[in-house]
Amino acid sequence: MASRQWTVMVVSDEDTGIRQFRLSREALRILIALGLFLIAGLTSLATAFLVGAGAGRADARLVAKNEILERELEDMTVRLDTLESSLAHLTSKDEYYRLLAGLEPLDDDVHLAGIGGPDGDDLESNDL
Repeated sequence: MASRQWTVMVVSDEDTGIRQFRLSREALRILIALGLFLIAGLTSLATAFLVGAGAGRADARLVAKNEILERELEDMTVRLDTLESSLAHLTSKDEYYRLLAGLEPLDDDVHLAGIGGPDGDDLESNDL
């Protein structure tokens, strides 16, 4: 039995005539497979490019957000240092005025009255 062939005819708008290409079944299958592999490869490359571009934007957003958080942390550290120095200044003034008034100095535990709570839980056991 003769092998079956496919004939592809290309007709041009110009007067160059008609071109015919004869392809065997195996050659046509190979061309279709190559075409599908080419489409799959290009789709994979395009997807990888788009995913990579999106990841770069996400990285840039996270870096910017991290810089903002670092500045806020530095600002809060400065504010905490200011509050601690103000508290130390007030404690020394309190000791000075108690000395002038002839009162006994306060125990160090009294200065820590605002720290802690009624149940005395430590931070690790607190739900918050």
